[in-house]
Amino acid sequence: MLKVQAVSEVHTESLLTLVLIRADNGAEFISMRSFFNDLGIVFQHSCTSTPQKNGVVERKHRHLLNVARALRFQAHLPLTFWGECVQTAAYIINRLPTLLLSKCLPFEVLYQKAPEYQHFRVFSCLCYATNPKPSQKFDSQARKCIFVGYPLGQKAYRLYDLTCKTIFSSHDVVFHENLFPYSTMPHDLLDDATLPLPVPDVSQPSSTITLPPHTNPPTTTSAADPPTIISPTDPSTTNPPTPPTNTPTITLNESLPNELTPTIPPNEPLDPSPPPSEVVPRRSTREHQPSVLLRDFHCSQVISDAPRSTSSSGSENILLIFLMMLVYLKFLMEQNLKLTATHGEILKDPSRYRRLVGRLIYLTVTRPDITYSVHILSQFMHQPRKPHFEAALRVLRYLKGTPGQGLLFPSQSSLKLKGYCDANWGGCPTTRRSVSGYCIFLCDSLTSWKSKKQGVVSRSSVEAEYRSMAFATCEVTWFKYLLHDLQVHHPKPARLVCDNQAALYIAANLVFHERTKHIEMDCHVVRERIQMGVIATAYTPSTQQVADIFTKPLGATLFHSHSRKLGILDIHAPT
Repeated sequence: MLKVQAVSEVHTESLLTLVLIRADNGAEFISMRSFFNDLGIVFQHSCTSTPQKNGVVERKHRHLLNVARALRFQAHLPLTFWGECVQTAAYIINRLPTLLLSKCLPFEVLYQKAPEYQHFRVFSCLCYATNPKPSQKFDSQARKCIFVGYPLGQKAYRLYDLTCKTIFSSHDVVFHENLFPYSTMPHDLLDDATLPLPVPDVSQPSSTITLPPHTNPPTTTSAADPPTIISPTDPSTTNPPTPPTNTPTITLNESLPNELTPTIPPNEPLDPSPPPSEVVPRRSTREHQPSVLLRDFHCSQVISDAPRSTSSSGSENILLIFLMMLVYLKFLMEQNLKLTATHGEILKDPSRYRRLVGRLIYLTVTRPDITYSVHILSQFMHQPRKPHFEAALRVLRYLKGTPGQGLLFPSQSSLKLKGYCDANWGGCPTTRRSVSGYCIFLCDSLTSWKSKKQGVVSRSSVEAEYRSMAFATCEVTWFKYLLHDLQVHHPKPARLVCDNQAALYIAANLVFHERTKHIEMDCHVVRERIQMGVIATAYTPSTQQVADIFTKPLGATLFHSHSRKLGILDIHAPT
């Protein structure tokens, strides 16, 4: 039946009659001799073990398999997906120009119309298909899949469900074309930590760059650990011997975060390839190259005509691929960054900055880790300047590197109300007002958070911390009333954690009249709630104060530590 259908489709689509079929000496074709005779088709086949006589088909097989292998290797798919790789390869090849048709498209020649490319997607990327008929109301509305091709006769996509392990077609799909669930770092891509970087001979003057040595190479962890918790300053390994200075090499233990500085003057001849004996292998970092290479680089620092590098195994790798990974950041703001309303060049088009910050404000609903940065950026909406826009772009670079991060709400947890409050005394460089921040947890889930500049200047850190306690106390009180209205019994006082012992003493001691007279209203609010049993204060060290993330810029270690404590996890992280 399939044989007759194939011949009929050829006649219908091309309006031509199939006269001759030429194949190799395969048994699957020899068995079709009677079928061809019934249709009046001449069947020709080559002799045994002479594939060169069927060269047209053999060359097209090689072309098809080369593309299919490239798709599979790029996505690191199992061999069971070979059929989807071949079908997708044929679909792509038929829509690309070929010299055999005078650079025309096979699709265009066959159907007499140009193909469409708007529906093209990256093969094997992560995607979510709409679940049209969930079995229950609270079931997931989307199915987590990977894209495996284009179905014939449908304006849809072929998808592989990662949960049910089935292939289906769907039109309503959301793609994440930079995420590949089956993709892992290939071990044979960078066998050694030292990669000689040959400089090709060019007719025009050129220059190269080197990176200064690093005294503290990064520490590697197991491949199952997320890269965000890797310590970048642990000197647990030693640097390899430095190659001679006349050999331009780049090693993974060199300082990537430092700025690139040109060291080779123009027109100076360079040896295109270093001697093999000067390559120093480092097997200890073989499985952790992405963690070592994720550093703070700008796209402008990447060499536009980056040459190819050769690993010790002889395979060619494009160094630019790894440098482009460095655009993503591990944390949002530099710790010593001070943005003011008067420093820097005024933006010619302030609407771009305002639109960007407006979108970031909307994103804080699900990303509390960017709350403080967005709070700072939103203060300069009236007259944004170049440093403000650069800081906003830095937030975008951080978000681009963490597209799957979000809040995790555990399905099982005890009913308890807990809050953290903190203040950055004099944190605003212009007004010297303090910045308050708090986060409230209900059932071990983050439900409320805030970062706000205080209304008045505080004369001491105790005043700033106590005002922050008053803000958090009002929020906890509102939660208690909400639980009562919902008829949820919560008899125990909510725990309010602060890292300032003097502020805790003021909350419990009614004698500090001179120190508390000017903040008497806040004192009465907190003390009254303590006496009523609404809250119970507790102390925590500053290094463990989760609310720090809402009051000041933090380094990478503290930033990621507090983010995890808030329940911010990456759904795309490897498991």
